[in-house]
Amino acid sequence: MKRILQGSLWFLLARLVALLSLSWEGLVAHNDLLFFYRLAALPGWPFVHYWAEYPPLFSWLIQALYRLMPSQPGFVYLLAFLISVAQGVSLGLLWALAEEGFPDEAPRRALAYGMLTTVGLLYAWGCYDPLVVAFTLGEVYLWRREHLWGAGTLLGLGILSKWFPALVFPAWFRRRGSAALRALVPAVGLTLIVWGLAYAMAPNMALASLMSQMSKGSWETVWALIDGNLHTGLFGPLPTRFDPQQATVTYGNPPRLSPWVTLLPFLALGWWAWRRIRPQQAAHEMAFIGLTSALFFLWVPGYSPQWMLYLLPWVFLSLPWPRALLFGLTLTLIHLMEWPLALSRGMFTALWWIIPLRTFLIALLGLAFWEAATAKSKEN
Repeated sequence: MKRILQGSLWFLLARLVALLSLSWEGLVAHNDLLFFYRLAALPGWPFVHYWAEYPPLFSWLIQALYRLMPSQPGFVYLLAFLISVAQGVSLGLLWALAEEGFPDEAPRRALAYGMLTTVGLLYAWGCYDPLVVAFTLGEVYLWRREHLWGAGTLLGLGILSKWFPALVFPAWFRRRGSAALRALVPAVGLTLIVWGLAYAMAPNMALASLMSQMSKGSWETVWALIDGNLHTGLFGPLPTRFDPQQATVTYGNPPRLSPWVTLLPFLALGWWAWRRIRPQQAAHEMAFIGLTSALFFLWVPGYSPQWMLYLLPWVFLSLPWPRALLFGLTLTLIHLMEWPLALSRGMFTALWWIIPLRTFLIALLGLAFWEAATAKSKEN
């Protein structure tokens, strides 16, 4: 544990040096930091005076940071620092989890993960997804140590930041159904309380916020190519946030295949896999979570390049070392080609080959997760 803590602190120190040495243009390039500032600067409070495309926890966090540090540079540096802390925490948690499944390889797996998520995906410190990843790895860490209420609390906080942390639940329920249900109690309780408060304060804005992500259409997926949508997942201008009806506006062409229809085969495949996986070891459980995540990202109508941050932990926590490194490097490369190389330069036609290639890689990764989740235990 001492080595893990030292590794996380060294990472954070290196990140602080990078933050202080980068030019302003380099700090805010190819990320969402300035957008978060402009969003936080809107008059009023999210879910009360305007709808927000982000769940309550992050929306209120940036609002609090803006009130603490209303200047643009102060806000940007403070948020970048908090995201860096979250990345350092994630690095330590991944290292600790890797000690269970791969005790001899844990340091190099953590090093590879840290290099790919902080050097390879440098723009990741300008999106808020590292905060969600930290919650996700934290809940899995506590779950593995049977701290069920703690795991459930972090699961609830993660869901209040983004819905993705809930993807761990099928693996939890398969391994220990009754324990998973006990962990679900604080998660559901937190989620209902916070969203209930938001609804009580302004029902129209709370409902608009809930509907916003489901209504905006497809982007950067094979479904988007089928629909003829060559754009990113950004919403309209910020002033539209004050009109709850704008939250349900579909950007681009409407779907030719309803997501509810395409969901059915993925649910069937997930159920088939769920019945056959028996997660006995840590690596089996991590691979199960990875498989669930891969199926979700293959189905979801929209996809953003930084979402590979939700796949990489399970790559290094479940796959054999050479395969984990190969998948990590390949996924990082294709996502960098998507953003910032192509899309930041307006090369949207490149999506016609980037999206199929990325989808193919995620499908291959899903197969690798399946093999790892169903591999025989070492004791056998």
